[in-house]
Amino acid sequence: MFKKIICLVIIYFLIASGASSLLTIAQDMNGEFENYFSNENFLSYIPNIDFEDYLYVGGIGPGNYSKIQDAIDNSSDGDTIFVYDDSSPYYENIVIDKTINLIGENKNTTIIDGKNLSFVVIISADNVKISGFTIQNSKNVGIKLLSSFNTIFGNIIKNCGKDDGRAIYANPPAEYNTISENLLIDNDLGISIWGMTAVLTNYTITNNTILNCYTTGIVLGGTEDCVVSGNTIFNHNLVNDERCSGIYVTYLCIRNIISENTIVKPANVCKGIMIDESCYQNSIYENTITDHMWGMWLGRGFYDNQIYKNNVVNNTYGMYLTGGAWGDVRGNIFSENTITNNEYGLNLEPGFYNIKENTFTSNTIKDNTYGIYCLTYGVGPIGEIFNNVFIKNIIINNNYGFYSSKYFFDNVIYLNNFINNRKSNAYCKGSNFWDNEGEGNYWENYIGLLFPALFDMNQDGIGNIPYRRIKPLIYNLLSGNKDRYPLMNPFSE
Repeated sequence: MFKKIICLVIIYFLIASGASSLLTIAQDMNGEFENYFSNENFLSYIPNIDFEDYLYVGGIGPGNYSKIQDAIDNSSDGDTIFVYDDSSPYYENIVIDKTINLIGENKNTTIIDGKNLSFVVIISADNVKISGFTIQNSKNVGIKLLSSFNTIFGNIIKNCGKDDGRAIYANPPAEYNTISENLLIDNDLGISIWGMTAVLTNYTITNNTILNCYTTGIVLGGTEDCVVSGNTIFNHNLVNDERCSGIYVTYLCIRNIISENTIVKPANVCKGIMIDESCYQNSIYENTITDHMWGMWLGRGFYDNQIYKNNVVNNTYGMYLTGGAWGDVRGNIFSENTITNNEYGLNLEPGFYNIKENTFTSNTIKDNTYGIYCLTYGVGPIGEIFNNVFIKNIIINNNYGFYSSKYFFDNVIYLNNFINNRKSNAYCKGSNFWDNEGEGNYWENYIGLLFPALFDMNQDGIGNIPYRRIKPLIYNLLSGNKDRYPLMNPFSE
């Protein structure tokens, strides 16, 4: 690094004195400088060099600091502090109260150790960038954010609290911060953006890897317009507490995006993604969730959200919807999700509030014990499941395709494909609509498929005789549960 700085100084003064060929200079240096910067980037970078903007910690240069905090205290807004790894570990608890870039030489070997005190790093100034460190050993917090427009990028944060500790923690008034490409290991909680006392907005949390959290990987509380995307969360909830989650979104979270995350827990406890307490207008898509008790747990005032193209595999409950003290589950759209190899694929259990006016469309629900399971227990005040629409879903190779209680009623179920559900394609005690505007569902055990000339005499693709094999048969013969317009061929768009 020191040789490179000397080279830059020489070239800078040559430019000032009229030297005309930067490429010749670089060649005379045996290509070393060309390897460090391309010619194009180099030419754009040289005019902006101001070595008074750089401070150094560690290393052997004259005037280098031995402590990171001393360099911060002597810096000015806009400066960059570069920390060498040869004096690592740095046993410090630092406060960044100026707009600086704090850069470590190597994230694996440039270590800031908090000595198991309350925190390792506090950022109280805006527009701070911190990158290239291992930040470890705090009682409560690895990095605490109290300010806005900061970037935490490319660090390792580990061993921050085993009891209510957090690797990265933000609370008001911190907003518009970016947390990206960090590795978080062996912390109590990974990333917590906690706006319970005031709304926090516009966080970008992307491409982080979070391993071996004792409780939860990522928490959003009281946030708006945040993005949580592309993160990998593996083996969270080492305490085996069913309340913990890979990603937990709670308390009036609005317009957040939760997408393309991979959440794996190699033991069947806790939740992959949990969203509750009046969260609305959020988009949850293209996440992969495996090996949990609840793949997605969505409830207690969960409304007007979009949930689509998620892959929910090998959980006890794939997608679990429930009412609660914060209100109904309503107005959500569930589309193009793949829900496979769970005990309960799509599970609707209203609790004390209702599940109503949701749309479930174009989902693939297969290889579960129960494909769609809608149940209330009928003990005490209970909610109900009504006015929902199930359309264009593929329900295949489950033990039960559709299973519901009498509190599931006035729902519309049509243009779905029920195929090879071993014990029953549909079991329903409530009164519902199994067709709509002259179109029903495809049932692979519809007797009319054996005699299409008799059962579809006008060849319009609709069976002339209703499908009546919705179980229990005696109950549904009396209640009128039937598909009046069964499809002669599987529905396809």
